Amino acid sequence: MRSPALRFSKSLWSYNPLPTGCVLFAPFWHPDLSGLVSKSVDLFGRTCTVSGSTPVRTSNGWDFPGVDEMIDIGNIGTNIRTLSFWINPDGNESILEEVDNTGPSIAGGSMSYGSWDDCFVDGVNTDVISAAWHHVMLTSTTSVDMSAFRLGLVNVTYFDGGFGEVAAWTVEYKVAGAKQHYQGTNERYQ
Repeated sequence: MRSPALRFSKSLWSYNPLPTGCVLFAPFWHPDLSGLVSKSVDLFGRTCTVSGSTPVRTSNGWDFPGVDEMIDIGNIGTNIRTLSFWINPDGNESILEEVDNTGPSIAGGSMSYGSWDDCFVDGVNTDVISAAWHHVMLTSTTSVDMSAFRLGLVNVTYFDGGFGEVAAWTVEYKVAGAKQHYQGTNERYQ
């Protein structure tokens, strides 16, 4: 008589290709993070609250029409050196707010990322971005204050487009880390 095969579900944490120094990992594409309030799958279990009048849940995460939608994650630390996110921007956009109404944005197909030293788009050191799914990794040699972290809103400007996942680290990942993270996550956004 054969015994039934045991099946173990894969931990969401195992989807993170760079676990060292990770203080936030929220794969919004996964059904476990599909509610308007969910917990990040990192060791901290941060509350991620989606708000606004018309957020749309998709197989890749969240799609925001740019009216009043955002994801409030709150204080993830004042010592962040790498931030990564998958986005599908529809045009000129404010992407996220770190603290004090400041944060990365897109204008004319170019990323602006004031507090950060380098921007990697799809694993390449560039600030050029188009209206399609892209992996963005921002790095800094010094700590960036992200004690009031919100996705989809900077000051009074809302993001129009899709968010797939977001991650943050207290270590600075450079070219090799950007390529590794892009290659380890891009299959979901093709």
